[in-house]
Amino acid sequence: MTPEQEARVGIDAKEWNTMKTLPIRLASGQDLRQAIEAAVRNQGCRAAFVLSGIGSLSTAGLRFAGADQPRRLTGDMEILSLSGSVANNGSHLHMALSTATGEVMGGHVAPGCIVRTTAEVLLALLPEWEFARESDAATGYDELVVRARAEHLDLSHTLPSERQSTIFSILESRILNVDATQTPRLPGGPQAGGLG
Repeated sequence: MTPEQEARVGIDAKEWNTMKTLPIRLASGQDLRQAIEAAVRNQGCRAAFVLSGIGSLSTAGLRFAGADQPRRLTGDMEILSLSGSVANNGSHLHMALSTATGEVMGGHVAPGCIVRTTAEVLLALLPEWEFARESDAATGYDELVVRARAEHLDLSHTLPSERQSTIFSILESRILNVDATQTPRLPGGPQAGGLG
């Protein structure tokens, strides 16, 4: 929310920015992507980021930029870096891997990445927000859409009804420091790569 919007509704955006971190350890045989999505769901959360991840895989699928299908890899691999967003209807995760010969590659994490010994992942849960993947005509991919979850904003005890009305209009417009007529996206949007 911009400072002008904060002044208009009389609240401080800091009140809306609660983040809860959740460290998880995945065991041998677990599907990396499925386990991360399940951990977020089990917390009752609809929006999360993978802040960091390391570990090992026995099977991996990475979709390189511009490729239609993921490249399948088998053997001993190390997760050098893992990050991305987790939405109700899908994740957008990127990973850098090292093979047993030291070859390094990275791309979009496809389903079927199986943990070899362990994976240690740090999640950032955003309970006031909801992420979804929706079709974007400009990119041709399902892209991230960010919405505030109104049920997490109990403002009735602090604001008069006319201010509440203004707040909920803003939420309906899905603003995130963008014009209310635009589809909200995280900074970097499709021009910075999107899912393509």
